[in-house]
Amino acid sequence: MVTKNTKPGKVVNLRKTSPYSIKASINKSTYQKYEPRRKDLYIRDTKLIGFYIRIRPHGKKTYNCEAKLNGIGKKVTVSIGDCSLFTAQQARKMAQENLVKIKTGVNPKEEFKKQLADGHTLVDLAEEYVSIRELAPNTVKDYLYRIPNQMPKLCNKDIKDLTVDDFVSWWSGAKAKVSREVALRYVSSLLQYAIARKYIDENVAKDFRKGVLGGVKKRLPKQTHISKLKIEDWVESLVRLSPPHPDFKDFKGPDAYWEEPSISETSRDYVLFLLVTGKRKSEASNLKWKNIDFDVKTITIQKTKSGKIDILPMTNLLWHLLKYRYESKTKHKEY
Repeated sequence: MVTKNTKPGKVVNLRKTSPYSIKASINKSTYQKYEPRRKDLYIRDTKLIGFYIRIRPHGKKTYNCEAKLNGIGKKVTVSIGDCSLFTAQQARKMAQENLVKIKTGVNPKEEFKKQLADGHTLVDLAEEYVSIRELAPNTVKDYLYRIPNQMPKLCNKDIKDLTVDDFVSWWSGAKAKVSREVALRYVSSLLQYAIARKYIDENVAKDFRKGVLGGVKKRLPKQTHISKLKIEDWVESLVRLSPPHPDFKDFKGPDAYWEEPSISETSRDYVLFLLVTGKRKSEASNLKWKNIDFDVKTITIQKTKSGKIDILPMTNLLWHLLKYRYESKTKHKEY
């Protein structure tokens, strides 16, 4: 700081003030006196410390206030509103109220977020959650369908009023065990999201899962296998249940081999495709001809559960199976 002595005992501060921070007594016409500048311009009130006008480079002018939480913590800034919507007197009064809250340890922003949570149900929360998160279409549908249908009574309550006892009662009365476990997992995720949004302070669904149930045991995937010794017989039986291949129509005795068809050739080929590739049913049923390359013998699965593209080598069986279907007169143009 540079100072200059003018008279004995008097010091004049010559420090240059910022062109983007001005002190003034804010009144009804203050915001109209200043034009936007290259950077944000702050007009700070000389009477109420922490009350100021902010003028953005693009021209927007707003009343604001700021102070340190409890007077010593982090700085909290609250936007009061556009200068054209409030008089200076109204803005000053609102600033005083907010500054008192901040200095006594109350963050007006968090208080406002909690007020927004009023009237939030699990259904409201689910709709907000799936609109923000990048979920698979089937998962979105499941959230929006399962929660209101699986736990209608809980959906009638505000999320702030949900208790562990509510979940104990619901869990005891739920009939479908697997479905209730999925619903509980969904709700736990929703309430965790609500905590992040400052709607609530605790996740009672999580407390119920861990504190009351001791955690929901994960169900192991089915481990049913066809023995290597029986796989050939199993495939042969599957083929015999379907219509014979046209190439065999002139061979002697096909009727002695093929039984009366009980499944279509499409069903047969679908099962064989799943058996050989190990892919999911949805991945197989959504496979398009454009994703099959007969020249390099590859199959490209675009829509996998993990979201990644999966390229499979084509076995001889798959090549003949798909080639026959591709050249068939009854084939679908796209799938």
